Amino acid sequence: MGLITEDSKVFDTNILIYHLNDCLEDDVEQFLENAFESNSYISVITRIELLGWFKHTEKSLSRAEELLNILNEQPLNEEVVKCCEMVYSITAKNEAQSARCDYCSDRFTSQIAFDDT
Repeated sequence: MGLITEDSKVFDTNILIYHLNDCLEDDVEQFLENAFESNSYISVITRIELLGWFKHTEKSLSRAEELLNILNEQPLNEEVVKCCEMVYSITAKNEAQSARCDYCSDRFTSQIAFDDT
């Protein structure tokens, strides 16, 4: 397990669910694919939420397990909590720019993946 640095990406459960179900725009998918090959992290809570998502098909659950095997998992600590707070803050600020994902019956804000603040 590595340390989260300034260049690290910490992913929330929702973005991973959208990715697994092909609900993202091509530029966001490309960003994620590049990030998955480098310094990317999830929290233990994300692992629990992703594997426990009630809408999984056999295919999406298998893809989720494969994805989790390539991401670094961090225990829940203050640094992870702060990253999650930032993601939710960005989501709230960009709510007007949200797009609907019909498969997931949820909302996704593409700005989350690209905001460096």
